[in-house]
Amino acid sequence: MKKILVIANFLLIFFSCNKGDSGPAPEKASEQKTVNLTIDGNARSFIIYLPAGFNNAGKMPLIFVIHGGSG
Repeated sequence: MKKILVIANFLLIFFSCNKGDSGPAPEKASEQKTVNLTIDGNARSFIIYLPAGFNNAGKMPLIFVIHGGSG
């Protein structure tokens, strides 16, 4: 029974890999920008990622990724 589960998991993983083309190419490639600002005398660096197809015509979700500590 254990061998059957191992083989089934392997086949599931193997066949779930997408090897084909996902469709037509996007009109505009994704873009990543780094912005440097000075806030209260401290230098800050931000990375802005614009997904493929971004056209500034409507609302899009915004995600802030904030980390603390020494990183």
